[in-house]
Amino acid sequence: MRAGVRQGCPLSAILFNLSLEQVLRTGVSAPGFRLFDQEVKCLAYADDLLLLGQSPVDLQSNIDSICNVAALAGLRFKPSKCASLSFSYTRNTRTVNDAQFLVAGMPILNIKGQEAYKYLGVRVGLNYKQDNVEFFRGIAKDVKLVAASPLAPWQKLTAIRAHILARAEFLCRNSHIQKRDVAELD
Repeated sequence: MRAGVRQGCPLSAILFNLSLEQVLRTGVSAPGFRLFDQEVKCLAYADDLLLLGQSPVDLQSNIDSICNVAALAGLRFKPSKCASLSFSYTRNTRTVNDAQFLVAGMPILNIKGQEAYKYLGVRVGLNYKQDNVEFFRGIAKDVKLVAASPLAPWQKLTAIRAHILARAEFLCRNSHIQKRDVAELD
């Protein structure tokens, strides 16, 4: 490893707060998305960012600005790990924009139609229909593996709660879950 920290490292949160937090506060300047009476320019979870803009021009401006501020802190974004979902919403109709965005001068994937991109473990896209059956089969398999492990009962509960249920809860909160998706877990 040449840079950064390993996933799960106790330094991760501290380094995030010291570097990326400042980048977010100073790097996003163009108008964001209006949600009720609040303006949302960026959503961040650990080191995963979601930038928002009122127009493709505003979004590209925010991307350029945050890349420049991040570079001052010694951080850089990998265009290969980035994607864009650009659309407009008028009169209850969503229309995909063909805007091409650049991160550090490199074009990034533009999600269209039925395409999707995995963001924080959830596949997102404008018209993407998520099939969660396989995800929940994996959850059931993981629970069985923990149950069969030599861990003490309290350790099994901790492992299931901290790792498996947390994953399932995140998907349930951030995706459209249907009853058939979780039928096998009953």
